[in-house]
Amino acid sequence: MTSVFMLRHGPTEWNVVKRIQGRTDIPLLDSTITALKKTRINDNFKSMQWYCSPLLRTRETASALGLDPVIATDLIEMNWGEWEGKTLSSLRETQARRMELEEKKGVYMTPAGGESPLQVGQRLMSWLSNLNPEAPIGAVTHKGVIRAALALACEWDMKGKPPVKIDWSKAVEFSWSKNGKLQLERVNVEL
Repeated sequence: MTSVFMLRHGPTEWNVVKRIQGRTDIPLLDSTITALKKTRINDNFKSMQWYCSPLLRTRETASALGLDPVIATDLIEMNWGEWEGKTLSSLRETQARRMELEEKKGVYMTPAGGESPLQVGQRLMSWLSNLNPEAPIGAVTHKGVIRAALALACEWDMKGKPPVKIDWSKAVEFSWSKNGKLQLERVNVEL
């Protein structure tokens, strides 16, 4: 079993106004970068091999934390297709019936022109299998990717509340085995 620590990028302007970012390449807020630069990461975590999504917000988060990650395209955020740039509340208002039907699908929910959380999870598992880590690794990634990992690890269908409450400023530790099994170990891990 190998530990995989997943950390979400810091807040962006779109996070503040609750817009769906998906693959839209939004930078971090200046205040986020300043706060991250003040964060001291434990040497055990800092010495791990880190990876990050190619999107600017994850690369800026890693850099501000003093990490030197390898870019991993499979860690990119879920493709939200036509929903990117919109808020869930506005979508529920303007596309009420469609949103109701999609949200009932849980891990199979697929925005028009996008991908489902299940596809994100499959992409993540493929990446881990190809990477085949022997030592603990870290990944600076996105909420959608971490939620997809949580769905796999906890057999959560995403139709109800998540099985755990995550503080998105902290890491989530999963363990991954070579047989392709992902397990949740800890949430809200202080790096």
